[in-house]
Amino acid sequence: MEENKDFLNECMNIINTTIYKVFKIAINDEQEKQILGAYLFGMFNGLGHEKNIKPVDIQGAIIQILNQKLNYSLESAVQFSQFLINSTDKNFHPTMFAIIHRWWKDIPCIKMVKLKNCHEIFMILLKLLKQQPKFELR
Repeated sequence: MEENKDFLNECMNIINTTIYKVFKIAINDEQEKQILGAYLFGMFNGLGHEKNIKPVDIQGAIIQILNQKLNYSLESAVQFSQFLINSTDKNFHPTMFAIIHRWWKDIPCIKMVKLKNCHEIFMILLKLLKQQPKFELR
């Protein structure tokens, strides 16, 4: 149980010290929240796998993050987390799949504190996705 709390605390610390500085989104923009949520899910899913955290505990952490940091209701956070899990199948939602797996390329930036590079990459991704006609995440 302590391991789960440590993992959640590590995820929250990453958000509080890095993510808020790098990935500035309009918290009222649902599309931007979903894009960031998918990106964070990929990041924390990868981090959890590196640390041998059980998938259910990773999902629990992402639900709390979606609820506490991205202001989703608990019910919406649970539903969105399941949508993200389903999106790890490329055929389910290719765009979300790509966002979830994007963190693999960006995590070295975050670990090496190259925040400007990560911010630029994320803003380009956000801009490209917003330009797509009739783009819907879920």
